[in-house]
Amino acid sequence: MTFEIKNETTKKIPRKYLILIFAAVLIAVLFSSVSVARKIGKNRFVLYYPLVGKDRLVKEVRYVPKNPSQDKIVSYVEELIDGSFIQRTRSLFSLGTVLEFCFVRDDELFVGVSKEALYLSSDSVSIEDGIKYLKKNVRKNFHNVKKISVFIDGNYIGEKSE
Repeated sequence: MTFEIKNETTKKIPRKYLILIFAAVLIAVLFSSVSVARKIGKNRFVLYYPLVGKDRLVKEVRYVPKNPSQDKIVSYVEELIDGSFIQRTRSLFSLGTVLEFCFVRDDELFVGVSKEALYLSSDSVSIEDGIKYLKKNVRKNFHNVKKISVFIDGNYIGEKSE
């Protein structure tokens, strides 16, 4: 003698819904794997830029292709000097400023930017603030750097902006 227990609340999921669920999971896996694949071979940089008219910083995340002939910190500082892609942010230095040199020696970072950094621009912060934000960005992203020395057009900029 066999007993069959029937439960009216248990229902079988129709086949078409199972196919839809499977397709949705497959699409989600596809999108996430494409997203991960796009980030392979790239450096993830977190950059902070001042917001226009406010006393706060905006966070920007960039994925920059790795360059085997260039140190990661050099790529980072170049991206930082290039400016933000986010609207309503201010650049650290005036337009046209380029990185002349950047290297680390004994936990000290030496950064040299071109003379264009001396020009005042309405879309950039003051020179002192630009140096302050440059140092703040580097310290947040590269904890091994203990001291940062900044040069503009080959001239050392003093410790006022520490």
